[in-house]
Amino acid sequence: LLRVLATRTLERLGSTTPIRLDLCVIASTQRPLDDLVESGAFRRDLFFRINVFTLQLRTLREHRARIVPLFSLFVEAFAHEVGHSAQAISSDSRQVLLTHDWPGNIRELKSAAKRFVLGFPLLGAEPINGHDPATGLKSQLRVIEKVLIQESLKRHKNNIGAASQELDIPRRTLYHRIKNLDVKDESTDRS
Repeated sequence: LLRVLATRTLERLGSTTPIRLDLCVIASTQRPLDDLVESGAFRRDLFFRINVFTLQLRTLREHRARIVPLFSLFVEAFAHEVGHSAQAISSDSRQVLLTHDWPGNIRELKSAAKRFVLGFPLLGAEPINGHDPATGLKSQLRVIEKVLIQESLKRHKNNIGAASQELDIPRRTLYHRIKNLDVKDESTDRS
């Protein structure tokens, strides 16, 4: 990696012909690299190659005013994805959102929004959007099944065969569930 960064070339395995590269390296870390260099956990020479400039991004908890609007955006997007209407966020839920530390930053906030849409607790033990997830189990399972199918299809670029293998169900059953759950994607590959 050091040689590639220094020379901006690489050679394929078994070849002697250098390939010129036009590249820019962007690296991120949650821990200060200078501390890792001092402790010997990160190579000093690599640090000096990649340390052109440092951009410090603030954590979600340092942007408290953006938490609720971002959460609302994620709730709307996920509700639309699973065919639900986005529910209003109660003042209790807002309070939970604003007082949590969000160590997982945006990823954790997105997961909380998905749980909210599915009727599960945001972070604590109590249901938050007006109903207990244990009620309406059939409805909850349909939403979860639809999400799993959509995500599998997305991962496999809408290839029904690959998705049915991943989900461990026959193709015919997958077709049936796609139809019954109203999973929409006109570009589905029927191979």
